[in-house]
Amino acid sequence: MIATYFPGSQSTGYGEADGFTPLNDPLGIYGTELDAINGNDIVGSYNDNSGSHGFVFNGTSFQTIDDPLAAVATNVTGISGDVIVGNYDGGKGFIDVDGTFTSPTIPGASGSVFIAGISGNQIVGSYTDSNDVSQSFVATIPEPSTFALLVLGGLVLCITRRVIPRYIT
Repeated sequence: MIATYFPGSQSTGYGEADGFTPLNDPLGIYGTELDAINGNDIVGSYNDNSGSHGFVFNGTSFQTIDDPLAAVATNVTGISGDVIVGNYDGGKGFIDVDGTFTSPTIPGASGSVFIAGISGNQIVGSYTDSNDVSQSFVATIPEPSTFALLVLGGLVLCITRRVIPRYIT
């Protein structure tokens, strides 16, 4: 069972004996929302004085996830292995692979892009098109190892371009 907890709220009839255990990020002074589970990993968001922050709970501890481009809000909506997905600042989707954040390019999207979840290397979500109509999508993202190789290749290319002297002939 995944639930939303707000500090000071009353139980809705479920208790630990019923298999219900409250799970609250200790930094969430204005509430904790759980959004997805994958094995022992649970993801969601908490709210504090500075806004909304995503997190991963691994069964023992919470790790805060904030998209570096987020001004006030990061919400984590899914996890699959080492890949975390979510949204920041009310309409910008992100994919986080081992701390490297990217925003997906969705053909036809001209407004908000929301990523709702992930399973394996498939993400689902919605976007706003040029007619201000909400559309849904399913997209394949590169496996983390492929993504890491692409990033590494780009770094090597940048370094090589700086190191190799250029001669005018």
